[in-house]
Amino acid sequence: MKLSKKKYIAAVSGGPDSMALLDKFRKNIVGVCHVNYHKRIDSDTDMQIVRAYCKQHKVPLAIFDVKPNVYKQSKQHNFQTLARTIRYEFFVKCGKKFKCNNLLVAHNLNDFLETAIMQQNRKSLNFFYGIKQEGQYKTLKIYRPLLKSFKSDLEKYCQSKGVAYAIDSTNAQDIYERNRIRKQLANKSKTQLLAMYKKFVERNKQQANKEKETIQALDKWQQTNYKVSYVSKINKKLVDSVIYLFLKNNNITVNYNKIKLVRDYIVSKKSNNSLRLEDEIKLVKKDKKVKIVKEK
Repeated sequence: MKLSKKKYIAAVSGGPDSMALLDKFRKNIVGVCHVNYHKRIDSDTDMQIVRAYCKQHKVPLAIFDVKPNVYKQSKQHNFQTLARTIRYEFFVKCGKKFKCNNLLVAHNLNDFLETAIMQQNRKSLNFFYGIKQEGQYKTLKIYRPLLKSFKSDLEKYCQSKGVAYAIDSTNAQDIYERNRIRKQLANKSKTQLLAMYKKFVERNKQQANKEKETIQALDKWQQTNYKVSYVSKINKKLVDSVIYLFLKNNNITVNYNKIKLVRDYIVSKKSNNSLRLEDEIKLVKKDKKVKIVKEK
């Protein structure tokens, strides 16, 4: 992926991927965003590496030091999910600070495969496996110019350019599913990784038509103000996909069990009751229509 000449802010953790990103596109970067979660004893080392590089090359830097109370106040128990929310909310603030809503993220080909394999292992309903080159988070337009680069090549780039970087000490631990997959991929050749990547790319092409049909069906359901009766008119092969997208668009965590529960709830003859989706979110059926209600 080639970047245009416009300006960007960059998410930089201090690892080889993000440091390569920073060095490659430094001339286009108007601000660097770094989050220190203080979850590792060596996290300050990562921060110092990013700080030193930015000082040397006179790149503006914003650092978010995550305090313990941030974790205590959160109702999210999955650290990786919470960490993602923390950093992206910080990136939104950085966009305002640096007056730039174009964000560079250093995801690479290995990251793509890790995500795709996790989705596959969980048998989750997806229209796209892996990570897209471009995305959106609130006001931010996200770009991933290194998505077709091998992780090993990015590390070699840093070494050849004399760019300092840190290695996450938790990568070698099997505490997360992603770490276990990462270790498995580390034993494969570039040829094998590329073959895996191409298979997922082809799979995504096949899924694209289904996504288009699902979006059209969901739009028509929305036009009825989510009438219960309309669900029976949807192509049976698309019903679960429509419910999946309906929930996902409302930021609801989705899995097959939840999709089945929602489907059964919608078509049931019971009326004027509700279905709990998450701690403070429920699906309500009233006047032959359904809607998502967030409790205060």
